[in-house]
Amino acid sequence: MATAITLSGGGAAGDFQVGALRFLYDHGVVPDIICGTSVGAINAVKLAEGEDPSNPHQGLSGLEEIWGNLRFNSDMYLPEPWLYDPGMDGRVRDFFLGRRSDLGIGAAVDCESWECKLGQLLWLWDDGRALLQSLSVFMTRARALYNLEPIAQRLASDLDQDKVREWVASGKFLRLAMVGLESGKLRYATESFTVVERDGMTPVESPGEMPPRCGRIDDELGRAEGIVDDLRQSLVDGDKDAVGEKIREANRKIDRLTADLDACLWEEGGGRAPLQLPDLIPAVLASAAIPGVFPPVVFGGETWVDGGVREILPLRAAIDLGADPIYAVSASPLDETWRDPQSRRIPYTWSKLPVIVNRAVRDIIPNEIARDDARATKSNGEPFTLYLIQPDFHLHSSTTIDPGLIQIARDYGFMRAADVIGGEDQTTGIYHSSTEIAMHRLRIWTAENYAAGHRDPRFPADRPRPPDADIDALKEQLRVLLDRRTAFGAARNEHLDPAVTWLPAEVYRWVEESELHSLMVSPEEEPEECDDFRSQLREITANIAAELKKLQVDPANRESRSASIKTLRCDQERISSQLEERGCDVF
Repeated sequence: MATAITLSGGGAAGDFQVGALRFLYDHGVVPDIICGTSVGAINAVKLAEGEDPSNPHQGLSGLEEIWGNLRFNSDMYLPEPWLYDPGMDGRVRDFFLGRRSDLGIGAAVDCESWECKLGQLLWLWDDGRALLQSLSVFMTRARALYNLEPIAQRLASDLDQDKVREWVASGKFLRLAMVGLESGKLRYATESFTVVERDGMTPVESPGEMPPRCGRIDDELGRAEGIVDDLRQSLVDGDKDAVGEKIREANRKIDRLTADLDACLWEEGGGRAPLQLPDLIPAVLASAAIPGVFPPVVFGGETWVDGGVREILPLRAAIDLGADPIYAVSASPLDETWRDPQSRRIPYTWSKLPVIVNRAVRDIIPNEIARDDARATKSNGEPFTLYLIQPDFHLHSSTTIDPGLIQIARDYGFMRAADVIGGEDQTTGIYHSSTEIAMHRLRIWTAENYAAGHRDPRFPADRPRPPDADIDALKEQLRVLLDRRTAFGAARNEHLDPAVTWLPAEVYRWVEESELHSLMVSPEEEPEECDDFRSQLREITANIAAELKKLQVDPANRESRSASIKTLRCDQERISSQLEERGCDVF
């Protein structure tokens, strides 16, 4: 039977998966099938290079190297250029980026005195105007808060797709889950660099090359859509009636051009063919494109987003390929998700839009998706062996990058994999010990952070706190917990040859040494040049926003605009690196 590893979504929490994978590989698990969603797709495609003990940059060792080199959020993602649009108020931008817990913009209260009324007018002119301008930028420019350029660059330099092809040639299978916005369907990028439907067999087709006459109509349509965006932006300051009429006129033109394009494609015919990917990186980025957080990825005539929209843990894909056993590694506590969302005593009768949307989108919908994933069975009803490896708590958020948190999560993943593979019941002491150790190390990491005067990267809006724990005492308690776990003795599993190893290598070093920490420091301690570098970064991102706007209005000059944007993004990465080297906060 084929052995499968399936990896869930979870953003930066994918570091837990890396530790679990190290345990599995050290204990002889050799996957014939690898399936991944979102960050699981990023981890999966690197595993698909296969293993070569003589090459530390390939396969799992290479994946560990990538995660080991992440120090800041900007090593994984960067703010989108629209956040630095001249019309975006800095307070609103910092709120979007998590740098402040509120906007710091408060409307005047009802009052009768002329002083208060004057204050209302001043608020409308100053803070109110700033808020409206920022809202206009958000509504007309924003497609996402961040982009995955740093990960895209790492994949371009560190992923050897020829090795993936060699791995495939040995009879292996790869599935990367993603969802098409136009079709609304869950689909998979495969080891053959093709895209298949949810059934795992039916090829997805894409439009053929667009005929020249249709291409000219399409270019004109793009310019018309860009004009509408510009007009919407001008609604804040312009004559709203006149601008509104221009928008309606432009929309009528868009409707006409859309109909002309459809007719042209029907008459000229472009043909359709199975979608063939030149490389896997766009599919990986599409699988990780969390809607609203990261921008969608366009290829094959469709716009693609995170596979987790429909499938958080791609268990079904592995089952359909005939896998048994299946090692499923979740980046978040799925047992918690599979239960009904925790009820709230306070009714939602008078709740406002953000609260209602948050409840539906963050609680109820993911719960139902995870339930469906968990119910996956073979079509003939036959049983199969499933090892579900998952944490008991959220060690950090899906957008937090810090080397210490990554190391703790990796070691936690290793220990939890040992618990599951060793056959430990969830009620036993050894099963709970892995969570105890991870939580204890998190307390030590937090105490060390505060003792050094650093902000907690998990809560960037909060100021540093005075240390409130005895770090030496916590370290001694950690030693006791590690000794206790070691004392449980050996365990074996029918699918593995070596005895189960309860602890990852070198974990005892954290009893003697400090946990790893990023160089993110408090604003009061930043080097003087940090502000200069941040100003340069904002100027570059504003220039990127301007180029993207020009590209949208005038797609005929796509090649030159794209080259300019590429150069600016290289400058953006260079300045970001210089900020990090000096211990500056990029955002």
